[in-house]
Amino acid sequence: GGGRGGYQQRERRERDPNMQLVNDSITNTNSWRELQTILEQQSRSGMPGLDPFQLVSLLLRLVKLDKPTEGDDAADFQQFVASVYGWMMDRLPRFRGRQISGAVYAISRLNLYNAELVGALIQAAVPIISDFGAWDFVRFLDGLERLRVPPGEEWAAEFFRTSADKIVRTADRVGNAECQAQPTWQ
Repeated sequence: GGGRGGYQQRERRERDPNMQLVNDSITNTNSWRELQTILEQQSRSGMPGLDPFQLVSLLLRLVKLDKPTEGDDAADFQQFVASVYGWMMDRLPRFRGRQISGAVYAISRLNLYNAELVGALIQAAVPIISDFGAWDFVRFLDGLERLRVPPGEEWAAEFFRTSADKIVRTADRVGNAECQAQPTWQ
């Protein structure tokens, strides 16, 4: 499932010292300008750019930092966020459930809505919805609610189909386990 694949991704990143350095840099930034510098450094020719995990980490870190509200800084900030959104669109086929939910969550809190990106994130979620964990659903739906964007009929149908399948499998396991109440359960 999605958890195991996500674990393998983290494991791979931890073995690559350069990727771990970038991850640590994102986590330890104190300003959006520092995040902008990281994105620019990783976007130079010959560099692979940020992966989906790092892009979403950058966006989630950005949510926690002070944002300019006026003047040239505000315009620079909006341009920076637009470039992050562009990178996300480019990397979207490689996103997993956790990155999709984190991206929607962060976008909803940045108050810099991009209809194309949010629509693409919703569409990207449909075929991998079974990889979403409970927390991924919470962040995804909370973000959409804040943005006042419905997930759409296709997403809802897939959500209920996969949820029903999980409920049936769980019920079958419980029924086959011949569980008997233990005295300590009462």
